[in-house]
Amino acid sequence: MTVTTVEHFVLTSLQVLLLAVAGGNAFYTHYAPYNPLEVNKYDNGTTIAGRDVYNPTITHPDRSTKWTIGSMANVTWSTSDIPHGTTDNTGKVVLGYLDDDDASEHLDLDEPLAEGLNITQGYVEVLVPNVRPGDNYIVVLLGDSGNRSPTFTIVERF
Repeated sequence: MTVTTVEHFVLTSLQVLLLAVAGGNAFYTHYAPYNPLEVNKYDNGTTIAGRDVYNPTITHPDRSTKWTIGSMANVTWSTSDIPHGTTDNTGKVVLGYLDDDDASEHLDLDEPLAEGLNITQGYVEVLVPNVRPGDNYIVVLLGDSGNRSPTFTIVERF
């Protein structure tokens, strides 16, 4: 196996191992090591370490809530612990449901109940979609993190 030496070119032990495994007919491409704290040109200059993480508690709906298909309903969450100087306050609310057969939240990401909302507002009014009635529904507030409500019930319109 022949490796051409290039000025200022250093192989790590993992790269050497990969070249050895390749059996001499190695094609080597050098990639800069990933640095999660480095500024990403697609990220408005914010480093990952500098991002705000805000996990608001969803206060409504709760276990006693019943939504009626086709009606308007409120989703509310606590804003008391918003970090000072948050940089991204945009979020969306999605409907999901829990099933005893698996751990999935079955979130309807394709049709959010609300999107582009300001998380610092603490509430949003949504139209209850035409879904199968049940008592295992949840809403999830997505922003810089995801927060899930307790299960609640959706009933048919009478």
